Amino acid sequence: IKEIYKGPQLCDKMKRNIATFQSHYVPFRGQPYKMTYADKLTLDIQEFTEFKFGPNVLTHVLPHFERPDIILCFDEDGKPVTSDIISKYAERKSHTGEIYSKEFVLSQVPAFADKIDKLTMVAVVVGGWNFFLRDTMKPTGLLRMKLEQLEMIGYKPVLIHFNQWNAASIQDKEELLVGKINAIIKTV
Repeated sequence: IKEIYKGPQLCDKMKRNIATFQSHYVPFRGQPYKMTYADKLTLDIQEFTEFKFGPNVLTHVLPHFERPDIILCFDEDGKPVTSDIISKYAERKSHTGEIYSKEFVLSQVPAFADKIDKLTMVAVVVGGWNFFLRDTMKPTGLLRMKLEQLEMIGYKPVLIHFNQWNAASIQDKEELLVGKINAIIKTV
């Protein structure tokens, strides 16, 4: 991104400080402090995603948004290859302030560097109750902005509405999540 944008930029220390201040922690099972409803929902969806598609990454792709997203990567045949890119994201407790664009992440993997355009990066965005206009499926401006920015940096966002997820049976959850992800993979 530094190569594209030529205007004023923050130094690395400032980027790390802002990312630390803006980003919510990345939840994990067994954490020593109490989990919020949003944490439990995110981990539930992450575990379900891992069960259906294999390893994934729960991280802040965009450090200026509070909540982390679930990241998956698929090759041109629709096969999950996320395990090959997991190490390219920051550790759970630290954040460099980098924006993890598709190009930034995949260019660091020699096997993927030549075929970045053939790979699909999916960001599963968990929308809690504060991310939608009351009693609607319409996202608030902040969530819409996050979805648009994810697309700008090369990800295909999949939005999961908290009410849809909570009201669904296991089979409906599978149809919801797998259906949305498969629709993205097949259209690319």
